[in-house]
Amino acid sequence: MAYPVIEVPDDACETIEQLGSKPKFWFDQNRRLYKQGRPGTGENWAEKVACEICELLGIPHAHYEFGVWRGQPGVVSDSICPAGSRLVHGNELLSKIHQNQGAGQRYEPRQHTVNAFIGIGKRSRIEPPAGYDLSSPLSVAADLMVGYLMLDCLIGNQDRHDENWGLIVYPEKPQRITLAPTLRSRFQPGAQRNRRTPPLPTGHTGSWRQCRRLLRAGSLGVLRSCRPSQAHHDAGCLRLGRTLLPSGVR
Repeated sequence: MAYPVIEVPDDACETIEQLGSKPKFWFDQNRRLYKQGRPGTGENWAEKVACEICELLGIPHAHYEFGVWRGQPGVVSDSICPAGSRLVHGNELLSKIHQNQGAGQRYEPRQHTVNAFIGIGKRSRIEPPAGYDLSSPLSVAADLMVGYLMLDCLIGNQDRHDENWGLIVYPEKPQRITLAPTLRSRFQPGAQRNRRTPPLPTGHTGSWRQCRRLLRAGSLGVLRSCRPSQAHHDAGCLRLGRTLLPSGVR
């Protein structure tokens, strides 16, 4: 299948995007983002592959197309925020929670754990992403967030840090808050075996570690190889994750 390649005009840059390590900017009235992958890393096709896997699994996600700007290959993505809304990243959410827990409580990145991540989605005010209807066995945004973690496990995504997920806040009153689609995911099983950064938020033990070893070896059979440990049962990972996968992959 051939995918389109979007030609980004040479003078398209309107606003430089500061988050992340790669060159990127907003254009087309700040509604589209161009992001340039590092040469020789496969980062561009990795984001496109992850996008297409999300589409097949029915997971809400940022959509990516290949793009070229001044001869440099990259990817182009539409903004996930509807007009008037804003994205609040995970680190800002977790920092606010820690401030509310008492004086002297300061959020640190090492506190970005599975429980902290899922805990955000358990709050009753958090709706699923716009246009996404939860169906059994999914009932709250937290269930969908488990699906995001299972996606990371499936594709070997090592980039689920606290600035790569969040909530979308709408301007209307009473205030509406939705879970953001999964964003900045990359297909990379076994691609970065020497990196010390854990591929997922800390907090999982047992079979989760086995999953990680299999992914670093490039095995997409990781879900079939798992044996449900207590850690998996606690997060509901296998139960919910397998409902998101096509029958031929379960």
